[in-house]
Amino acid sequence: AFHPETSSTFWTAVATFCYTDLLDSSGTFFAVAKVAGLTDARGNLPLARQNMAYLADALSMMARWGVD
Repeated sequence: AFHPETSSTFWTAVATFCYTDLLDSSGTFFAVAKVAGLTDARGNLPLARQNMAYLADALSMMARWGVD
């Protein structure tokens, strides 16, 4: 991660994986919330529930990476 020749490639890969995980999680959260009836009249997930969903996803990813 800190070697001058490969650090940019490493951090680009990390950013790509984080962005992909964010988009994947967002799609899943909002689709499941809509089907479950957890959204408001405008189709938005309440902020408190949204934050908890992203927190759970982040913690599970860190736990998964710690096991590998």
